[in-house]
Amino acid sequence: MAFRSPGIYYTYMAEYFEAYAVNVGFGLSMIRTLNFLLGVLGAILVERSNCRLVTFFSSLLMMSGTFLIYMSTSFYQLIIACTLIGIGLSLANCVSYYILDVYFKQHFEFVISVLLVIRGIGAIISTPVTQIVVMLYGWKSAFLINAGLSYQICVCGSVFRTPKKTNRNKDNNLNIYKLCHFSLFKNKMFQTLLVVSCVQAASEGIILTMTDDLEERGASLYLSQSIGIIYGIGSLLGRPFHYVFNKCFTTDLLIHLAMCFLIATFSTFISCVFTSVTSVFLYIFMYSFFTGWIDAVKPLFMKYEIDADEFAYGYAWTYVFYGLGSCIIIPVTGLLRDSTGSYWASEVLFFVLSGIGLGIVLNVIYHRRIHYKLLQ
Repeated sequence: MAFRSPGIYYTYMAEYFEAYAVNVGFGLSMIRTLNFLLGVLGAILVERSNCRLVTFFSSLLMMSGTFLIYMSTSFYQLIIACTLIGIGLSLANCVSYYILDVYFKQHFEFVISVLLVIRGIGAIISTPVTQIVVMLYGWKSAFLINAGLSYQICVCGSVFRTPKKTNRNKDNNLNIYKLCHFSLFKNKMFQTLLVVSCVQAASEGIILTMTDDLEERGASLYLSQSIGIIYGIGSLLGRPFHYVFNKCFTTDLLIHLAMCFLIATFSTFISCVFTSVTSVFLYIFMYSFFTGWIDAVKPLFMKYEIDADEFAYGYAWTYVFYGLGSCIIIPVTGLLRDSTGSYWASEVLFFVLSGIGLGIVLNVIYHRRIHYKLLQ
């Protein structure tokens, strides 16, 4: 919740550090990019060491980063601070999924849905809470308060019951290939999931730019910052929607992925064609519904379609590829903003990426059905 509203800080940081949009976008992108890029490293540390120690260390990193932002006077200090926060978030995130994989194998689908819904609630709350804190105390003091919130992760870590070591993580002679579980890359479904995760990273650019996008279309600063609430509501509604789709249509998770990208493509098309403030709200709601739905489908796809025993590492790799995509897309979004003077070009980019994701999934579905017909 504490780090889910970068768009609110974006405008203030650009003015304070007198930096270009692409530079500020790069700095803020370090938080979520490193959160995803270091997923496999976090999974290795969690499995090979102790959940509690990793949780305490992640809390220390996030507290250090947020306090450094409070004290920062230069753009380079901001980069270092965002890097510390991103590493801490990555470690904390890996612990949560590792705990779910170890202790909730029998009720995995239900527990992962609860986790995602709670995160959706956090996404809704984060924007109004951040707005209030920034208005009352300033954007720097908001990060100081986030430092206090990050400390609460230590409390959570203290109540973790460390999982028993399995034969796999007792082995100290693992090579890099086995340690990082590169054997997963031989699975074509896993390859598809990685590409889909990379394309999905366009959502990071949308989260970062949606506030300024609304301001350019004539909305007030307060109204444009409130778009985060709409994003959170759409994401929250999308997370449990796979249950409804399972009951009413199909349990095929590839069809779920295709429908997700169809919604994303249509929503970005609306943003490109229409220029009103209302159209942006509709576009953000639909796209956030897509992110919520696909975030619920991806862990289930990894667990039931690829390899249940390799869930923690497989899902960590999807985070890595998502991070690679966001590392490219977010700076490109800022670059397009600086070169064109508006976000129209970046919205076209989001539309193209959504269409590519849809095409990839439909292609996999088509070839899988051809394969099944040949077997029959």
